[in-house]
Amino acid sequence: MGHGFANITVRGQTQNTLLNYLKKHQRNAYVSPKVNNFVVVYDEDSEFDLEKLSNLSLQISGDFSCVAFSIVTYDESWFAYDLYENGNLRDEYCSSGEDLFPEGGDAQKLCTILGAKSSINRIRPILREPTTETVYLFASQRHKNLVRELGLPTWSTYIIGGYRDIKEEEIDAVVFDEDGFPDVEATLSMLKNTND
Repeated sequence: MGHGFANITVRGQTQNTLLNYLKKHQRNAYVSPKVNNFVVVYDEDSEFDLEKLSNLSLQISGDFSCVAFSIVTYDESWFAYDLYENGNLRDEYCSSGEDLFPEGGDAQKLCTILGAKSSINRIRPILREPTTETVYLFASQRHKNLVRELGLPTWSTYIIGGYRDIKEEEIDAVVFDEDGFPDVEATLSMLKNTND
């Protein structure tokens, strides 16, 4: 069985603002530091429940009048996202639809809302390429390419993953070194937990 995780990248909020918000709503979650105006939320309850993930993303987006980009990968076979803006679903995507062709995903809308208009032409093939052994055998590769082109923080990729990965410290130090992260211990210390 492969690796799966979920998280929510929030635009325009701070680590402490989201931490206090999640505490107020009695969520068990980790929150990343702010990078390039983005903060990543790793929520325990929505890790493997798409409905809960969507509901939390919608709630954050509506309550803060901001953008929330929730992603989920499962067993390296598929990657999906929902994009919320001001409490409204603006775009959704799944990498493995009928006959392994992706479904949904509007590159122009995605890039415009996330502030990466210059990347539209590079994002389209990432979203449209079929899931095959030659291009996108692994969902994490599609997600990593999308994050890079959108200018999102590496905190939202498989390097950190989701709540379970952080809690169990299942983070590969070699991967961190390759992507310019500090060591695992230093990286984990930059995350804040709602239970602390």
